[in-house]
Amino acid sequence: MNPVELKRQILEQSEKSGIRKKILAPDVGLNNEEVIEMGVALEGMTKGKGWGYVEAYILNHSNPVARLFEEYNAEKIAAAKALMLLMQYVDQVIKAKNELLEKANEKKEDA
Repeated sequence: MNPVELKRQILEQSEKSGIRKKILAPDVGLNNEEVIEMGVALEGMTKGKGWGYVEAYILNHSNPVARLFEEYNAEKIAAAKALMLLMQYVDQVIKAKNELLEKANEKKEDA
């Protein structure tokens, strides 16, 4: 599977995961400022060269076609799912940050 297509599918699924909704839930223990701070930090991380290597590792180890050519191993499948969840979590925290900043800007404009 093409890495770009795999990434698209992983991130598309993150929209359906409910991760962002959980991050923004009041009972999670994070306030809006903490979510924004975390989102800014993660977004900065994704713009660095190191994240490119991490992302390549995630995509390589999450590729279902590549998994077919290896011996079936439940541990490797679990690790691939965990890596995909990490990628989705980073994506959703950044989107939660953007959502909070947009709401804050709207409130400023209304005032």
